[in-house]
Order: sequence, then C-alpha cells, then structure tokens
Amino acid sequence: MIEILADFPLFQVAIVSMVRLVDSIGETSTFPYMYHLVKYVTATSDESEITVYISYLSATGSLFHIIFNLFWGFQADYWGRKNVLLISLVGQAASMLIIANSTSFTGLLVSRIVFAVTNNTLSTIRTILGEIAHEKRHQSLAFSIVPLFYNLGFMIGPFLSSQLITIPSNTDDFGDRPFFTANIVIAALIFLVCVIAFLFLQETHQQIKQKSDFGLALGNSIRSKLGFSERIIKEDPFEIELDDGLLSEQETEPEIELAADPTSEPATKPKNKFGLNSKIIHIIISQCFLMSHILIYSHFLPVFLSAPFQPESLHFPLGLKGGLGMSYKQVGTMLSVGGLVGIIMVLFLSPILEQKFGILRAYRLGVSVFTIAYFVLPLAAFGERKNDTIVSTVLSYISVLLKEIGGVICFPYIFILLHRATPPESVSFLNGVAMSASGIASFVAPLIGARVLAWSNRNSVATLFWWMLALYAAFSLAHTIALK
Repeated sequence: MIEILADFPLFQVAIVSMVRLVDSIGETSTFPYMYHLVKYVTATSDESEITVYISYLSATGSLFHIIFNLFWGFQADYWGRKNVLLISLVGQAASMLIIANSTSFTGLLVSRIVFAVTNNTLSTIRTILGEIAHEKRHQSLAFSIVPLFYNLGFMIGPFLSSQLITIPSNTDDFGDRPFFTANIVIAALIFLVCVIAFLFLQETHQQIKQKSDFGLALGNSIRSKLGFSERIIKEDPFEIELDDGLLSEQETEPEIELAADPTSEPATKPKNKFGLNSKIIHIIISQCFLMSHILIYSHFLPVFLSAPFQPESLHFPLGLKGGLGMSYKQVGTMLSVGGLVGIIMVLFLSPILEQKFGILRAYRLGVSVFTIAYFVLPLAAFGERKNDTIVSTVLSYISVLLKEIGGVICFPYIFILLHRATPPESVSFLNGVAMSASGIASFVAPLIGARVLAWSNRNSVATLFWWMLALYAAFSLAHTIALK
C-alpha cells in the first residue's frame, strides 16, 4: 500500500472524490421516496401506473444523456474537463431545486431533463482519473473512487433524504411540498462542492491546463492566506511547487505512459481514426448490459419495497402482486446499509480480488452475483406471507447487499478495462461513446422493464419479472467470455 501511495496525486483525487460523492448523493437521494413522490405529483394509487411513470422519468433522462453525452465529451476536449464538471454540478443542483418545488409530473420531467442535459460527471471523472493515474500502480486506487464514493453517497443520500421528509401515514394526503427541505439541503451540498472544485481542481487536459484559470488562482490566494505553504500551479496538474524552491515531483520522477503497458498494447492500436476495435466494442457492450440491469433494479426496487403488501395474491412460486409495504424510512435505511457494505467491499475486497484473480476474472466474478441478487428479492414476499418478517428482511437485505457488492467489483474494473484498451488520443471521445451506448441501453431497459413489471403486477405474477431480470444478468455474465 505504501508503494501504491508513493507519488499518488492525493489532493486532486480528493477534490474529484467530493464531486463524485455529491453527484451520488443527489442521484440516490430520491430512491427511498420515489414511489411516494410520483404518487404525490400524479395523484394515483395504482402501482402499475406508478411503475410506468417512473420508467418515463428514467427513460427521459437516459434519452437526453444519449443526445448530450458525445457533445460534452467533445466539449471536455475543447473547454476542458474542469469546466464541463462544473457545468454538471450546477445542472444537478438546479434539478434538485426543481424537484423541491414540483407539484406535477411535468415538473419531475423537467428536472430529469435539466439533469440529463447538463450532467456528464461520470464520464468526465473517468477521463480525469485516467489522466491523473498515468502510472499503472495508481490506476486501481484512482478508479476505485468511482464505486467507493458512489456507495458513500448511496449511504448518505437515502438516509439524509428519508430523515428530512415527513409523509403522513395516509399517503393520499401529503401536505404542502413534503419533499422541499430534503432537495434544498442536497442542492446546497452540491453547490458547495462546485465552489470547492472551482477554486482547487486543476485542469488535466494537456493543452488547456496551460491556460490561465481564475478559479485556481483565487484558490491559491485563499490557501496562502490560510497559511498553507504549498500552492497548486499550472505547469502540471499534480505538481506542487514549494515556496523554498524545491524540485517538483515532475522533475524528479520519469513519467510512465499507460500505453506502454505490454498487456494492453495490441488492443490500443486503433483500427480506424476513432480508435474503435473489437476489444473496445465488447467492453462497451458488457458495460451496457451492466448499466441496464442495474438501472432496472435500482429504479424498481424502491417500488417493490414501498408498494402495499397484498398477501392474498401470493401463490408460490410466481404468484405475487404489489410489494413489501415498507415505509420510506425503512427503505432509506436498507439502501444506506447497502451503501455502507459497498464502502467496506471497495476498501477490503476489491484489492484482494484484483491481486488474486486479475482485473478480467474479478470482473466476471462480480457480474455473477447479480443473478442471485435479483432471484432472491421476490422470495422476501413469501416470508412476509407467513408473518416471518425476519426471513423477509434477511432476503431483502441479501438482495440489496449482493447488488452493491457486484457493483463495487464491476464498475472500477470495467472502467480500467476500457481505459487500458483505449488509445490515449481517443480517451475522451471513447468515454463519451461508452456512456452514450450505456445511455441507449438505459433508455430502452426501463421502458421495457416497466411494461413487463406492470403486466406481471396486473396478472399477479410479479415474481416472473424479477426472475427474468436474473436471467438477463446471467446472459450478461455469459457475454464476458468475449472479453479479453
């Protein structure tokens, strides 16, 4: 660990980590009460209709992500990574403010569109981390911040929002703007981190980082007035110039180029001007599988947990309608525990798996757990039927925790696989392609998933939906054979 931390650009990674954290908090904060939020703005109590409305929100966001992801990928090369990241944060804060004041489904749609049009946080962060961690020994640690701080946000966001809203037990009478406070507080957190990034985040684009940066200059001035002897300078994104004139790290350490990695060299030879080849295409396809089934699960899990429990519909194995009837506070607690376990897994499990199995085999192992997670979830309702709340709760937590473990394992490794297979000159563009392709999958998946879930609920066979999702996850595991 000491060797890995040697010369690690800790300060810049810390700023990027804060950005990822508030992005995750904002993204996941609505999960515990999404069922109630849609019920509030649509004035419907039909679970099938609520499911469809949620799919419209998800698909709308994905559609605009598809349209604008490549645009922001190009702008990250033209304006710089930092400016695109700041725009993403401002847009996300604005979307939270819109949710806070929404009293109609149109307001929720507008908030999703604002978020999707302006947000390119994940793709930009991946590009920044790739340019930060140009030494191979730093890559796993740098890329692990994506799932680590996503899970930290997944722990904080649902818990914080569930504590800041109060929904009466009769959820047909919500009162006046019951979700206002939660969204205002989270928007303020996002804006605060936006200011921090404006002041202290260094541009990483090789050409744009040479230009003047008013925010960074102001940040240096603030650091100086606070008594810090070090300042962030423009010559190198991670070079610290000391007041006593000591040599910088850049002058004493040779730069190690990622492209020199012998294991990835054949794959990084572009077969066309965009840098695409069969290895990259299969990695992107695998990422699409991963993003789509996780998105379906993440969006419809709160619906299943919150929907009223209907014991008369239960007939093992497929007979099921509604959900588990949990309160939004119970849902928030469950999701927060999942986030906590995810953090522990990132810190302790991921390094062991990489060392023992290597990146690709560890990724396949991570993909394998989703099938189990999706398969056991509906079984929780049958434990509830027998008034065995312990079995029901345990099965629900097993499902949530396995999904978190799978995400923690898979996301950093799929990012690393794509980064190592990508020619350096095409990294920002291909990150945009990967995110747009995932966006297409994320656009189609919830629409299909919502229709299947609504149909299965109407026909009291909701178990079938979750088991079909498990089968889809198994198919995505089979596809990993094509990865090399």
